[in-house]
Amino acid sequence: MTSDGTILVIEDQQSARESLAELLRAEGYEVHEAADGNSGMALVDQLDRQSPRESLFKLTRDVAANARDTDDRTCVRGNGS
Repeated sequence: MTSDGTILVIEDQQSARESLAELLRAEGYEVHEAADGNSGMALVDQLDRQSPRESLFKLTRDVAANARDTDDRTCVRGNGS
């Protein structure tokens, strides 16, 4: 099965993280999970080194900058304390 894309879910509540990841996988996405920001950034670093194309950080910035000009949707949500 080919993936519709890759999504990183960072959520400290395990049940919420696993439920969201399960829903996204059912929709055809490749999903990576992390329990906190540090683990998420380490995973992004790892995925970035594996990526044969441009940096994931640059890609994320580019997608966010152009989100209003496309039909693609990007959601970045944070709830820092």
